[in-house]
Amino acid sequence: MTKATFRKTEEGRVVWAILANWVVVRLVSSGMTLPEWAAKGYALSAVGINKRNAIAELKPAIPLVHELYNKNGDSPNQHYGSWEAFWPILYNRLFYFFRRHNDLGRGKLVPAIAEWPGTVSEDGLTLVPPPVPPEAEAALNRLKENGDADDREARLRLINVLQRRVEDA
Repeated sequence: MTKATFRKTEEGRVVWAILANWVVVRLVSSGMTLPEWAAKGYALSAVGINKRNAIAELKPAIPLVHELYNKNGDSPNQHYGSWEAFWPILYNRLFYFFRRHNDLGRGKLVPAIAEWPGTVSEDGLTLVPPPVPPEAEAALNRLKENGDADDREARLRLINVLQRRVEDA
């Protein structure tokens, strides 16, 4: 029996699409091309991916990700009480977007486009993230329009959209 993972759920795919889109925004904001970032070993810090920026930019887009993960996550014995407590899990996923084990599948991790959920542009200069589903995009836009990232009602609307996607599947 295959172990269910959060990233394979509908909610997880939405979250991974949002993560990927954020990575692209950070890469573009850094002024680097994909080959330039590759030369830096895909260091997340080189494109400004850190906890402070994640809280400011990513948390408003997926404010209840820790609750989604608690419900559908890979670690049923681990409960994340806040977004900040869950950040190391998100960071780990971002890290593995750009790391893999050597060609033999074991040993030292090497920089590479590995678990990236999108594609690379034909010219090889940019990452192309997967699309965010329209229902989630609309909910994210409503959340942004409210102007208050701590607005629980707006966050719950986003969760409801994500849950409806799972129920409709």
